[in-house]
Amino acid sequence: MARTLKTSGALDLRFQSFGQYLVLGKGQKTKHGQFWVCQCACNQQAEIHEAALVEGRAKSCGCDFRDSLARIRPMQYLTGRQCGPWLVGDPLYHKKKLYWQCQCSCGHVQIYRAYSLLREHPIQCRMCVSHARSIHIHQWYGDFFVLRDAGIHPQGHRQFVCRCRLCGEESVVTGTNLKTGRTQGCRCRKKSTRQRGTLLHQMVGKLYVLRLAPCDPNDNRRRYECICTCREKTMCIIKQHDLLSGNTKSCGCLHKETAREHMRSLRAQQQTAANLDWTLDILRRHVAVPPEERAPQLMASHEG
Repeated sequence: MARTLKTSGALDLRFQSFGQYLVLGKGQKTKHGQFWVCQCACNQQAEIHEAALVEGRAKSCGCDFRDSLARIRPMQYLTGRQCGPWLVGDPLYHKKKLYWQCQCSCGHVQIYRAYSLLREHPIQCRMCVSHARSIHIHQWYGDFFVLRDAGIHPQGHRQFVCRCRLCGEESVVTGTNLKTGRTQGCRCRKKSTRQRGTLLHQMVGKLYVLRLAPCDPNDNRRRYECICTCREKTMCIIKQHDLLSGNTKSCGCLHKETAREHMRSLRAQQQTAANLDWTLDILRRHVAVPPEERAPQLMASHEG
């Protein structure tokens, strides 16, 4: 944040022009310095600090920015337009450049210049791209089995052709909805659940619901016997509430896989740090050796 300098008020700025401001006379004097009464070209008056006028930080009341927005060509005034995956919002003015605040359908917000939004292939949302890259072909996501890539939607989202396990129909689903779990099946899933009121023979995460479990005399809530689709094929009894809310999606293998991925990333970081230390050590030794002795040592190290 720029610091406002104190001024003594010894300068006489009356009837001088600073940008679109015309100084009319002296204003109040505070502990921060002298203020001057100025009139903008749009006939709006304001008290401006003396340092802001002299340093050129105050040139108008903001009417020049409003006029510049009014002079924008209709094709470049983008508020409310859909440019690829982005819904363009209000304009922003930063460092004398015009930006537009955009929001993707996934909720991600970003700012772009007009030429980035008006080109033939607008910029894709990096959050949607990262979700689409993590989708694997021939894998289960809820009741959907991913068959193949369906290309890019006109709004910029990556799409996949999926087959429903319950009805066998094929549907086109975006990678973001598959990754976040927003779409786990077609309409037949809700219809069958509403008609039967059970989860029998459905996939919930990695769990396949087999049958109803015997009732517990101390707890009347419905339970299901499920089998996990991991390598161990673990049998477990899960409450209906945990299955519907998504609190339980596996026998515990998902947590183990997440822990393994975390450990692999830590090992990779440690290996990178060790390689960097080794490189820095070689550079320090190379700098410490006199110039006339560097070439023989380098040749010896390469031969070794």
